[in-house]
Amino acid sequence: MRRTPERRQLMDAVTQAKAYAESDFSLSHNRFVDLFTATFPDFSGGLVLDIACGDADPTRRFAKRYPDARIIGIDGSAPMLELAREAVEAESLSERVRFEQQMIGDMNFDDEKFDAIICNSALHHLKKPLDLWKAVRFLKYGSPFFAMDLTRPPSRRVAKKMVKEHKGDPRLMRKDFYASLKAAYRPEEVRSQLDGLGFANFHVEVVSNRHMAIYGTR
Repeated sequence: MRRTPERRQLMDAVTQAKAYAESDFSLSHNRFVDLFTATFPDFSGGLVLDIACGDADPTRRFAKRYPDARIIGIDGSAPMLELAREAVEAESLSERVRFEQQMIGDMNFDDEKFDAIICNSALHHLKKPLDLWKAVRFLKYGSPFFAMDLTRPPSRRVAKKMVKEHKGDPRLMRKDFYASLKAAYRPEEVRSQLDGLGFANFHVEVVSNRHMAIYGTR
């Protein structure tokens, strides 16, 4: 199946943001944090950048796993960030977690600033995927970068079958999921993106029937 980019890169509609926040992504979000921990067992805390944090569900799980981490979450969607701030405040995490409205292609941070960068489910939204990988420059040397994203199924038939597995989800979310599957990159495409930047030490690993992990250190 050829890649079909999404029409919009942001969940900037309030109804769409709320539908996303009310959906149950606990399995994949817990797996995201678990995989980071397994991949980088020596990481214990510091300043972390969460790129495209959305409603901050993975952000909050990461903050609870690492009590010594301070996290800056960025997202381009104002409705998502409003939900993120409300959730962080409700869980008494606002002293360690804060948010900024920034687009991935326009990120504005000092080089060598962060002790880790994480990113969950943003890559498939991007028309310019290299914008994400270039964020590595914000890492201190030797620090971890970890992203997880969807992989594009081999056919529309397989994609539709995967969507049917979520028939209990709201129609809007099933529609978004199908669009995301069609927009996702294949592991070999991501490998080519990384190689083009000289990131030979980064790994692309399929971690489920729909997810891949991309990780390495600066």
